[in-house]
Amino acid sequence: TFLARQRSAPNGPPRFRAAAMAPCEECCASTNGSVDEACMAARAAGNAAYSAGQLGNAAAAYLEAISAWDKAMHAAPQPEALGVGQLVQYSAKGYFGTVMSCYPLFDEYFLKDLGSDQAIWVGDPGGHLRRFARKDLVPVSRELVDFRLAVLQNLAAVYLRQDDFYQTVRWADAALCISGRSPKALMRKGAALLRLNQPGPASDVLATAAAEVPNDIEVRRLLREAEQRRSPAWVCVTGCCGPWGIVCGGPVAQTMPQVVTPAERRPTPSAE
Repeated sequence: TFLARQRSAPNGPPRFRAAAMAPCEECCASTNGSVDEACMAARAAGNAAYSAGQLGNAAAAYLEAISAWDKAMHAAPQPEALGVGQLVQYSAKGYFGTVMSCYPLFDEYFLKDLGSDQAIWVGDPGGHLRRFARKDLVPVSRELVDFRLAVLQNLAAVYLRQDDFYQTVRWADAALCISGRSPKALMRKGAALLRLNQPGPASDVLATAAAEVPNDIEVRRLLREAEQRRSPAWVCVTGCCGPWGIVCGGPVAQTMPQVVTPAERRPTPSAE
């Protein structure tokens, strides 16, 4: 019965959890969606403008690519039910996830967030998993998600070269909603935060980037600059990181805020 099923939620008995993670017979196969010609043409125009140094035209073309992407996503087939493993957009703000378990009969879906690679909970983790209805989810293919990630990272690169650091952070964050440890998005966000006189958050972001690409010279240079510009008395919440360097890469408490002048702008990598 419905009440019996409610008492056996996915975060309940292990036997039920194992069954919940199995593919649902009622669910359809993964939805196929592809990047159409409008998306590709807009991104190509953006890349050409970026290479020519026409940054305003590049930004406009990349924004057009995002608009075309939205149309392509909604033009894809919309099945009545979704299967385990299906990629979906679960928020118009640009949040994506993967279906972990589903109960089409009751119109309930449980997701893992794509950017954080964590289950989506109601409130604190470990409590109750958030339930989504089918109408809340838009299926999307991996091809479309990868295309969006590349364009978002290119937008962050354009605005970084234009010294529009707030927009750089905005679009880098949008990319991180898809891939939370993307080195390019992390590096561009960290560089922008440095120019916004936020060396603490910048070094946290850049430490994550350095963990992903430890041999990247530019990431290491930016991280070193961020560490040098932090307050002389900062210590992370676990006490292992401080002016001597980043150890855990965890949250940081600034005990002596410091105002610093922006560093000189450095060139960014070419568009994707």
